[in-house]
Amino acid sequence: RKRRNRRYGILHAGTRTYPKLNIAVGIDTSGSVNDECVSQFHSEIVRLSNMNVEITILECDTQVNRVYKFDPKKPFTVIGRGGTAFKPIFDKIETDKLDIDGLIYFTDGECWGEEIKKPKYPVLWALCPPFKLNGINFGAQTKIEIKKRVKR
Repeated sequence: RKRRNRRYGILHAGTRTYPKLNIAVGIDTSGSVNDECVSQFHSEIVRLSNMNVEITILECDTQVNRVYKFDPKKPFTVIGRGGTAFKPIFDKIETDKLDIDGLIYFTDGECWGEEIKKPKYPVLWALCPPFKLNGINFGAQTKIEIKKRVKR
């Protein structure tokens, strides 16, 4: 409980305000990421949206294809399926001056020869199989297990 509200007396306790986080979510839509990984990415984003977080989606293969606010009620499709590059998302956030509290990058980690400068915001690399991030030495990493549904 918070300090009591002086205007309304003892019967009405004070209120707490909880800040709403703005999270950018980068989705690797390259050809090396299969459809099972993309559907698992979507389910993780839906679970994240249930935590009262504002989510901005950035879809990228070799370039940023789409930027939009996530709405769990709309159908989820991705555009791309070309090569892989991580840098365009970091460049897009910097050039558009997106006000974000962190970035979660869903990828398979298959990218070679890119040098990315460490950003000022925290980065979480969410990796699907083969769980190996090549050439990136900043941010935290986590594994996303692909769950197969059992038909009964």
